[in-house]
Amino acid sequence: MRGLNGPTSLIIKLSEIPSLLTIQNTVYELRGVCSFTGGNLSEVGHYIAYCKRSKGSWELYDDSAMKAIPIKNKTLVKCECLYYTI
Repeated sequence: MRGLNGPTSLIIKLSEIPSLLTIQNTVYELRGVCSFTGGNLSEVGHYIAYCKRSKGSWELYDDSAMKAIPIKNKTLVKCECLYYTI
């Protein structure tokens, strides 16, 4: 997405992101969301990742933490990039 002052992000609950995408008869499953923390993308900050585990639970990975942090699927996240797998 692009705003008046450059790229913008979509802020959405994890539970509202489509879990499955079907493109040309191939089904893709949501596995992760990448978010940028800090100012806008041209400022200093870093990326964090929300990863969906095989049982459907979510974990937050941040290089400032020593381990994965469990989070609820109703958590609001700033989406920069979505990751799907076959």
